[in-house]
Amino acid sequence: MNQKWSISQWIKMVLFLSAAILCATGILSDKLWMVLLAPPLLIFVFVGKNNDGYGIRPRPAGATAEIDKNRVVVFITYIVYAIIAGVVTLFISKKYPESPYVYFPWLVSVGLLITAGILYDRISLTGWIKRIKNFEPASKRKLVFEVAVVGVITIVALLLRLPDLEHIPPMLHGDEGEFGVEALRAMGVGESLRPFSAGWAGLSTLYPYMLAGMMSIFGKNLVGLRILSVLSGTACVPFIYLIGKKHWGSLAGITGAWLMAVSHYNIHYSRLTVNNIESTFFMVAVFFLVLIPAKDAPALTEQPAKNSSPSRKSATLFILIGLLAGLAQYMYVGSRFIVIFMAVVLLVLLLQRRINLIDIGLIGLAALLIYSPMLSYYLQSPESLLGRASYVSIFNPLTVTHNYGEGVTWANNAGKILIGQFSRNLAMFVRTGDNSSFYIPDTPAFDGFTAFMFWMGLGVVLARIKRTPEIALFTWFSLGLILAGVITNDPPNGTRLLVMTPSVYVIAGVFLQECWNKLKVFYQSIPNLTYPLSKLLLPCYCILLGITLLINVDYYFNDYVNASISVLAIDMAREIKKDSAINHTYIMGDGYIYSGHGTIMFINECNQSIDIKSLADVSPLTNDGKGISIYAVGSHMDELRLYGNLYPQGVFHEFKSPNGNVQFLELETPPLE
Repeated sequence: MNQKWSISQWIKMVLFLSAAILCATGILSDKLWMVLLAPPLLIFVFVGKNNDGYGIRPRPAGATAEIDKNRVVVFITYIVYAIIAGVVTLFISKKYPESPYVYFPWLVSVGLLITAGILYDRISLTGWIKRIKNFEPASKRKLVFEVAVVGVITIVALLLRLPDLEHIPPMLHGDEGEFGVEALRAMGVGESLRPFSAGWAGLSTLYPYMLAGMMSIFGKNLVGLRILSVLSGTACVPFIYLIGKKHWGSLAGITGAWLMAVSHYNIHYSRLTVNNIESTFFMVAVFFLVLIPAKDAPALTEQPAKNSSPSRKSATLFILIGLLAGLAQYMYVGSRFIVIFMAVVLLVLLLQRRINLIDIGLIGLAALLIYSPMLSYYLQSPESLLGRASYVSIFNPLTVTHNYGEGVTWANNAGKILIGQFSRNLAMFVRTGDNSSFYIPDTPAFDGFTAFMFWMGLGVVLARIKRTPEIALFTWFSLGLILAGVITNDPPNGTRLLVMTPSVYVIAGVFLQECWNKLKVFYQSIPNLTYPLSKLLLPCYCILLGITLLINVDYYFNDYVNASISVLAIDMAREIKKDSAINHTYIMGDGYIYSGHGTIMFINECNQSIDIKSLADVSPLTNDGKGISIYAVGSHMDELRLYGNLYPQGVFHEFKSPNGNVQFLELETPPLE
């Protein structure tokens, strides 16, 4: 080489290797304190004197284009029509609260809002097609390649989430069953379900109506029930690519998208009927859209030009941001985080003069219009707004006692509680598993390679925190960690943290992108080297992607599927469904298993069995052509065996779990002849 390394370059190399060793050792040994030392060291490695990076350079905002008054008049007219349709929605929801037709004017108002934006921006599909046709051949080839790569990754994501939804996951969680029951109600089975109201657990009934739409296509079964989550989880992947590609580079986009596509943790929640994954999709989509005005934005430390004002951004963009943020509020309670995240990022963009108050007004109007029916309901029933959120808050004294023992209070042990909450939640990003009842805690939530790249990438993000994308990305992770993890009980809880975990995959991609940028500069400084560096490292990169795929597939389709998961509820539900056509069914259950259990109710399409405490509660046989099936769990199985001789014609059936233990017992008696 013509140029020797300076002392600062050697120091940076030592710091980088030290950070890598600390991070890798901490992950392998499950020592959080070692992992936490890595990001600060990397700040000194990747911090720069300017904001150049990934081809993005700050530039002054452009002048506002002259506004066509005719476009403004048409735009405002459609906005007014959208508001009128929204008012009609509110009127129908109050006058006819049980009518599902209230969704029609609601969708009309949304359509009018989007149309207003399209007309104002003069968006044309043919214009986009012509623009693509006018690309240079090299640009066309690059576009085709990127579309192909993203398409392949998305297909991989779908193939990992779609197969055998009837049996994987092996159990049907009670919460899934409850949503399924509400979806059946939306389809006219059992008691009707009111649109725009709080249903099970205080959650909006729009989600069950969406499930009902899927079930009307795919059937009243587990495939129909779970397919919406499959599509939502898969749809996150191309957005992750776009986020990484737009603000950091193609390598960041491909890496982040791949890691999310193969993540066993994300795969699992994409196969469950809980609306956490839908909230995650909206978070990813909103993150992508809200950062579009930040392209080439100056850092917060820079002063914008005195006479500058933001260039005219797309009205459709801000309308879509508001609509997605508002629609997200119909999903899991964790969607409230999206609003808080947006407030932070929009404030940053406003201070940078990348957006103005009119843009924020459009976002607010769209969000309010789409959420107004639900907001109206909550104003009438404020106790339903937070649902079960108050019960899981770490500020609840009972929750503190549950997590940290008797005598521990905020007044006396605030430091202990905060350290405990942060360490338990951060441990999930090292080697700890999901502590919720929806998954198994023994398997690390993130494979070792993803965890390593994330923690190293966190240092890169902090080193470039002046850039708006890094501000948004760090806000996504840190604020999500606090609101979805630190202030809740039983950490780490995967269902709550799910909404912020896509930031992990993006940050991991940022790390590889920055390493590639640094390595490329170093490689090009070596004289007489012309062989492409990409060809040298491509095999290693492909091996890395392949290893992460194999690890995560093994975690999920081997470790999880073959783990000792309780399948009692779904096995009993399937047996009851089979027998209910020919027998009256009774359940001698306990606090966990009973006739109204969501799983049992959904599988049997709301046909409820009869709960009994003893055999004396069983009605005598009649000449209705049906026999009797009595199901017992736990200690009731001994009781059923002991007094089963009361039914001399009865036959006992034992149902065992995969590990050979008896789950429940059935006594079946034939009908009277």
